[in-house]
Amino acid sequence: PALPYDATGYTLALQMGVKFDRILDGFEAPTERVADVMATPPGKIEGSGRAGWLIDHAPVNGYILSNRLLKAGVPVFWQEGETPAGRQTLAPGALWIPASDAARPIVEAAVRDLGLNAHAAARAPGGDKIALKPVRVGLVDRYGGSMASGWTRWMLEQFEYPFEVVYPQRLDAGDLARDFDVLVFASDMIPADLSAAAQRGQPEPESIPAEYRSWLGHITADKTVPQLDAFVRGGGSVVTIGSAHRLATAMGAPVQDVLLGADGKAPASTDFFIPGAVLKTEVDNRQPLAFGAPAQMNVFFNRNSGFRRTGETGSIVRYPEQVAVASGWAIGKQKLAGSDAVLDLPHGEGRVIVLGPDVVNRAQARSSVRLLFNALFYGPAVSAEE
Repeated sequence: PALPYDATGYTLALQMGVKFDRILDGFEAPTERVADVMATPPGKIEGSGRAGWLIDHAPVNGYILSNRLLKAGVPVFWQEGETPAGRQTLAPGALWIPASDAARPIVEAAVRDLGLNAHAAARAPGGDKIALKPVRVGLVDRYGGSMASGWTRWMLEQFEYPFEVVYPQRLDAGDLARDFDVLVFASDMIPADLSAAAQRGQPEPESIPAEYRSWLGHITADKTVPQLDAFVRGGGSVVTIGSAHRLATAMGAPVQDVLLGADGKAPASTDFFIPGAVLKTEVDNRQPLAFGAPAQMNVFFNRNSGFRRTGETGSIVRYPEQVAVASGWAIGKQKLAGSDAVLDLPHGEGRVIVLGPDVVNRAQARSSVRLLFNALFYGPAVSAEE
């Protein structure tokens, strides 16, 4: 077949986790015209307990609340197991916020403005918890700009994550733990060849304004990767999105790309080609990286990869044995059968978290972006415990 040059499927409702019915026939119904952006309907607080609040992990606005609480110095926890909350039971990952004078106005504002529902508990819930900590995020970019990094930056801003844009010169300088807990590499940040000779040209420093010269430089195997390896081994976290998984391989993490042959080469486009489509995945949402996700989740696959898991860890997000395209077009999709879409790889005292699909995709993937948001909290929290 003639290969398309761009994405073949990007159905927004599927990427955003919106349930809908497709109606092909005309119908009449009582409707109301919406003239502007709709305000988020307010949530509500149920119960009258005074010990604190339980909030479901599924609504993505919960990440905004978590960041506001942490910024104010208020403790926030994730419940590792199912948690009773009045007449309902919340899935693993429920937020537990102990009551305090500092917490109350932030929670109440989130219920009112962010549409979150909270349960006011009479006593602290039992079970194991993960204590979140304020995270210092470094979002890696380059001179001239990365579109994928730019969209990731916008999402971090919208969900109120504190972050700093980081360039290769800063990575090469090392001592990264002084400034960062987690470093994020967007899908177009890691080239297939990390040798210095393979990097594309940049302007001479003296030809650009002085304030931009620190943005110059390249991520390379000889200068950058050793500093990143030391950062992770010392307790830091690296999160890669999409094709940036090459960095995990360069760091020596046990990443097995199911698409690569014995010669290390990718298959020909006549054998495997998914230039941009929405694929279905199976999710173990009992695991922290997938807290709040549905058991079946759509992800945007854009010339990405699947992985074979090593070690004893269970699958977090995987492609089913019968790979299904929810929207778009694919050649050779069965090469992904049973492979993992997400990996959590302990590396020294820290971890490398590989998010195989494009979980951000131009800020459209509001369902799968939770994998990134969970990773930003989870890596530093677990490393701090260990």
